Amino acid sequence: CIASGIPQPHISWSFNNQPLHENEHVHIYDNGTLVISHPAEEHEGNYKCEATNELGTISTVANYKINGKKKIWNFSYKDRS
Repeated sequence: CIASGIPQPHISWSFNNQPLHENEHVHIYDNGTLVISHPAEEHEGNYKCEATNELGTISTVANYKINGKKKIWNFSYKDRS
């Protein structure tokens, strides 16, 4: 999730409507990038990236599903300025 603006937006992630925290498999980098290493069924669900500054909020949601050996991401975008 990459967002820019003036002032610089704060980026946060949630998983199934709960704040997403880093752990041994989930890494959130300073630039907003989310990396899931060794994804498993427990990682399936809705991931939401939200960028907020004093001018508004913008977000995108990705649904992550493991289908056999394939990993599938479906994205949607929402602007709440």
